[in-house]
Amino acid sequence: MYIMPMKSKTRHVVALSETDATSAIYYSVYLELFDRARVDMYRDASLPISLFYNMRAKAAYVEFSRIVKFLDELEILSWFCRLGTTSVKMCHQVLTGGEEAARGYVVDVYVVGGKPTRIPDDIRAKISSALDTPEFTAK
Repeated sequence: MYIMPMKSKTRHVVALSETDATSAIYYSVYLELFDRARVDMYRDASLPISLFYNMRAKAAYVEFSRIVKFLDELEILSWFCRLGTTSVKMCHQVLTGGEEAARGYVVDVYVVGGKPTRIPDDIRAKISSALDTPEFTAK
């Protein structure tokens, strides 16, 4: 089955418990949002959720563009932006009111027996057909 390149969408409303005394979102919440969005992206790409037992986050990066506050409605756009031999990079863009609030990425490594291992061909084919742009990098 061919999967067109895509950007998965995850929606989230900022909860009070995710904010500080000024009602601004804690920076760490972005990594939690990226994690939820990663699960949605894997589902949207028809990848088995059981794949997460073998995928380990190796790196994560977040760049902030604007303040997000309690009750802001967020849309997280996510896409596979790079496929390596043992790893896959997923890029994320967080929008509020149509404006970028943050962007970043997570790199997952496929692990078997505690060691990085080549991603199986059937999984590689699905990720490869879903690759999209742009690819974000740390500044």
